[in-house]
Amino acid sequence: MKALYRRMGVRPNHVQIYRWVDRLGMCCKDPIQMARELHPAWGECMGVDSKVIKISGGEFYLILAVDLGSQDVINYSLERHEDFDAYSALLREIKLQIGYTPRIIVTDLDPAWFAAIHHVYPGIPIQGCVIHVERIVDRVMPKRNRTIEQEELKLLIRRFLYASSLVEAYQNLNEIMTRQDEWEDDASREAITTILTHHRILTTHFQVPGSYRDNNITESIIDKLEMKLKMIRGFKKIESARNSLRLAITHYRFSPFLSSRSGKNGKSPLRLAGVDTSQIDWITYSQKHITR
Repeated sequence: MKALYRRMGVRPNHVQIYRWVDRLGMCCKDPIQMARELHPAWGECMGVDSKVIKISGGEFYLILAVDLGSQDVINYSLERHEDFDAYSALLREIKLQIGYTPRIIVTDLDPAWFAAIHHVYPGIPIQGCVIHVERIVDRVMPKRNRTIEQEELKLLIRRFLYASSLVEAYQNLNEIMTRQDEWEDDASREAITTILTHHRILTTHFQVPGSYRDNNITESIIDKLEMKLKMIRGFKKIESARNSLRLAITHYRFSPFLSSRSGKNGKSPLRLAGVDTSQIDWITYSQKHITR
């Protein structure tokens, strides 16, 4: 409110602000349109994920595709369901409308994501998020109830998931396989089954130098967007939610990082993707009705 007053000399009420945001969001370009105009130089690693967002008492899913190197948003959608149709539609837009094909895609263990990726990007390697798998193991074998034997198993699993080479990974996997009869409880067996079932997809990142073994960046971006959209629960129309989400994603893409631990401070996701944003007013640029 104070910033608006300094810039405009007026003190708008919350209803007026909501109307401005909704109108700006309604006219805001989506990431596909911006990619065609700005030509971001994304890297070769794409992360995909989804998260439930509550809107007016109902559940919708924010589905996101991210360039993991620049942390820029490649594409997104807000859907009623998280399934093969929703995932494949998002990926088809990326491939067919802007021609982007990554060398590797990082996701969780949702079979619908696997199917959608194989359908749209046949032959592109998939990396299963190791942190997601570790959460599964911790849920099966909670730390507060873990036995000494289970602690040893968890250590071997972590050594496999976070190995520095494929050889090291499979040394630890082989130890789990040869010793699996030592763990007879149901929780341990479930954890072992998870690792053995997905071991190939959990080591894909070794095939693509410079790629990622986890999807933390994608999850972090979703969390940031969710924080911006806490007020979304009060929206009564899905279109109003879509408008605000479109605007929030655009703002994120143009905003410099302020607390990054990886040397990205002062640069926005679009700037990290090679786009010179120094002369662009993001609000003016974002509007579809503005001719440039």
